[in-house]
Amino acid sequence: MKRIWTPSWTLASGGICFWLAPSSTRRSTAKRAPGGPSPRRGGANSIAAYVIAHTIAEPIGAALHTHFGRFDLASRARAPLVHGACILAAEWGVLYWMYRRRIFIKI
Repeated sequence: MKRIWTPSWTLASGGICFWLAPSSTRRSTAKRAPGGPSPRRGGANSIAAYVIAHTIAEPIGAALHTHFGRFDLASRARAPLVHGACILAAEWGVLYWMYRRRIFIKI
């Protein structure tokens, strides 16, 4: 990634992000979109998702190791994948709980 990190790449990728952000926000916060909550509709609590990912990921991982050991069901090569998937599921569960109780953090 560092080799392509040039000023033109920065401007191009920044422009794409600024262009996609409003469209994804409009889609994710649409009024009562059919189908219920899904992982793609994370725009409603994106600030909470960011904070959760950077604050409680390590305690969740430590609790997983305490309660389940080293994931003996997975091979050594797949252990990080299983570990990460469990942390993601726990974080998504918190966000789903917030969504169901209509707790939205906005600035």
